[in-house]
Amino acid sequence: MRCTYMLDSPSEDVFDFDLYVSIWHEADEYLRERGVRVSYSRMTRFNTASHNAHLRLGSNLIGHALFLQAWCLEVMLATVAPFFAMTWATGRVRLRIPGLAPAMLRTRADCRTSTESTL
Repeated sequence: MRCTYMLDSPSEDVFDFDLYVSIWHEADEYLRERGVRVSYSRMTRFNTASHNAHLRLGSNLIGHALFLQAWCLEVMLATVAPFFAMTWATGRVRLRIPGLAPAMLRTRADCRTSTESTL
Protein backbone atom coordinates (compact mmCIF):
# COMPACT_ATOMS: atom_id res chain seq x y z
CA MET A 1 0.00 0.00 0.00
CA ARG A 2 1.51 3.32 -1.07
CA CYS A 3 -0.32 5.85 1.10
CA THR A 4 0.69 8.78 3.28
CA TYR A 5 -1.82 9.55 6.03
CA MET A 6 -2.21 13.31 6.60
CA LEU A 7 -3.32 14.34 10.11
CA ASP A 8 -5.19 17.60 10.72
CA SER A 9 -3.27 18.26 13.96
CA PRO A 10 0.10 16.46 13.68
CA SER A 11 1.35 18.04 16.92
CA GLU A 12 -1.64 16.64 18.86
CA ASP A 13 -2.53 13.48 16.91
CA VAL A 14 -0.55 10.35 16.04
CA PHE A 15 -1.09 7.43 13.70
CA ASP A 16 -0.85 4.00 15.35
CA PHE A 17 0.41 1.07 13.28
CA ASP A 18 -0.58 -1.43 16.04
CA LEU A 19 2.21 -0.31 18.37
CA TYR A 20 0.26 1.89 20.79
CA VAL A 21 -2.81 -0.34 21.06
CA SER A 22 -0.68 -3.37 21.99
CA ILE A 23 1.03 -1.49 24.83
CA TRP A 24 -1.77 0.97 25.50
CA HIS A 25 -1.27 1.84 29.17
CA GLU A 26 2.40 2.72 28.78
CA ALA A 27 1.78 4.45 25.46
CA ASP A 28 -1.10 6.47 26.95
CA GLU A 29 1.24 8.03 29.50
CA TYR A 30 3.98 8.60 26.91
CA LEU A 31 1.62 10.29 24.44
CA ARG A 32 -0.18 12.36 27.09
CA GLU A 33 3.16 13.77 28.32
CA ARG A 34 3.81 14.96 24.76
CA GLY A 35 0.44 16.65 24.30
CA VAL A 36 -1.07 14.00 21.99
CA ARG A 37 -4.85 13.95 22.21
CA VAL A 38 -5.76 11.38 19.52
CA SER A 39 -4.20 8.17 18.22
CA TYR A 40 -5.40 6.92 14.82
CA SER A 41 -5.13 3.31 13.68
CA ARG A 42 -5.42 1.51 10.37
CA MET A 43 -7.16 -1.85 10.76
CA THR A 44 -7.85 -4.60 8.33
CA ARG A 45 -11.39 -5.91 8.50
CA PHE A 46 -10.00 -9.43 8.72
CA ASN A 47 -8.13 -8.88 12.02
CA THR A 48 -11.03 -9.31 14.44
CA ALA A 49 -8.79 -9.40 17.53
CA SER A 50 -7.39 -5.93 16.71
CA HIS A 51 -10.86 -4.65 15.85
CA ASN A 52 -12.26 -5.89 19.20
CA ALA A 53 -9.32 -4.41 21.13
CA HIS A 54 -9.91 -1.03 19.50
CA LEU A 55 -13.63 -1.20 20.37
CA ARG A 56 -12.79 -1.93 24.02
CA LEU A 57 -10.54 1.14 24.03
CA GLY A 58 -13.42 3.31 22.77
CA SER A 59 -12.46 3.69 19.12
CA ASN A 60 -14.52 5.71 16.64
CA LEU A 61 -14.79 4.76 12.97
CA ILE A 62 -13.71 7.69 10.81
CA GLY A 63 -13.62 6.10 7.37
CA HIS A 64 -12.93 3.20 5.05
CA ALA A 65 -10.31 2.76 2.34
CA LEU A 66 -9.92 -0.03 -0.19
CA PHE A 67 -6.60 -0.49 -2.00
CA LEU A 68 -6.29 -2.67 -5.10
CA GLN A 69 -2.92 -3.49 -6.67
CA ALA A 70 -2.11 -4.94 -10.07
CA TRP A 71 1.56 -4.93 -11.09
CA CYS A 72 2.72 -1.30 -10.65
CA LEU A 73 -0.80 0.16 -10.60
CA GLU A 74 -2.56 0.87 -7.31
CA VAL A 75 -6.14 2.12 -7.02
CA MET A 76 -7.68 3.52 -3.85
CA LEU A 77 -11.37 4.05 -3.07
CA ALA A 78 -12.11 5.76 0.26
CA THR A 79 -14.83 7.44 2.27
CA VAL A 80 -12.46 10.34 3.08
CA ALA A 81 -10.63 12.75 0.74
CA PRO A 82 -9.37 12.28 -1.91
CA PHE A 83 -12.01 9.46 -2.22
CA PHE A 84 -10.42 8.02 -5.40
CA ALA A 85 -6.81 7.84 -6.49
CA MET A 86 -4.58 5.90 -8.88
CA THR A 87 -0.82 5.68 -8.52
CA TRP A 88 1.82 4.12 -10.70
CA ALA A 89 5.09 2.53 -9.51
CA THR A 90 6.44 4.83 -6.78
CA GLY A 91 3.54 7.30 -6.54
CA ARG A 92 1.79 7.75 -3.19
CA VAL A 93 -1.78 8.68 -2.24
CA ARG A 94 -2.09 11.41 0.41
CA LEU A 95 -5.15 10.34 2.41
CA ARG A 96 -6.58 13.15 4.57
CA ILE A 97 -7.52 11.93 8.07
CA PRO A 98 -10.40 14.10 9.31
CA GLY A 99 -10.02 15.62 12.79
CA LEU A 100 -12.43 14.40 15.43
CA ALA A 101 -15.06 16.76 16.79
CA PRO A 102 -14.62 17.38 20.55
CA ALA A 103 -17.83 15.43 21.23
CA MET A 104 -16.27 12.33 19.65
CA LEU A 105 -13.19 12.45 21.88
CA ARG A 106 -13.44 10.26 24.93
CA THR A 107 -11.46 11.06 28.03
CA ARG A 108 -8.70 8.73 29.12
CA ALA A 109 -10.76 7.86 32.21
CA ASP A 110 -13.68 6.83 29.97
CA CYS A 111 -11.41 4.54 27.96
CA ARG A 112 -9.87 2.96 31.04
CA THR A 113 -13.30 2.34 32.56
CA SER A 114 -14.55 0.89 29.28
CA THR A 115 -11.45 -1.31 28.93
CA GLU A 116 -11.54 -2.57 32.49
CA SER A 117 -15.23 -3.43 32.39
CA THR A 118 -15.04 -5.43 29.17
CA LEU A 119 -11.84 -7.44 29.68
